[in-house]
Amino acid sequence: MHYYGGAFAFPIMIISSATLEFWEIFLGETHFPFKIVKMGFLEAWLLNMRIGFVEELMFRGVIWILALAHQPVLIPAVISSILFGLAHYEYGTAKILSAFTMGMVFCAITVQYGLIVSMIAHAFLDLFLTLQAIYLE
Repeated sequence: MHYYGGAFAFPIMIISSATLEFWEIFLGETHFPFKIVKMGFLEAWLLNMRIGFVEELMFRGVIWILALAHQPVLIPAVISSILFGLAHYEYGTAKILSAFTMGMVFCAITVQYGLIVSMIAHAFLDLFLTLQAIYLE
């Protein structure tokens, strides 16, 4: 098995930013309806590594494997992505829809390359979005 987690980072950042921007424009919402805490790069990196790994383990690991393992691939992908989207409800409808879309992308990565690669890609995406929020505010 080959691990290409870093190779997915840039395309995923583009896909995520585009989907979030689309839903924000469509729904008239803002990207960050919460206060951004200023932090250094190392703090942001460590925080987002943890978030990416934990969320992928929960949504593409536990939910997928334990609850939905014997279904056709599309069913656990959609269900885990819906739950992933709903987990971001406090940030607004645009974030829910964007998270659902990215959940489907992470499902495809998990199926094709494995959970570890999806964790790495998710962590890089979260790091990109956090740094964007901190430094481009």
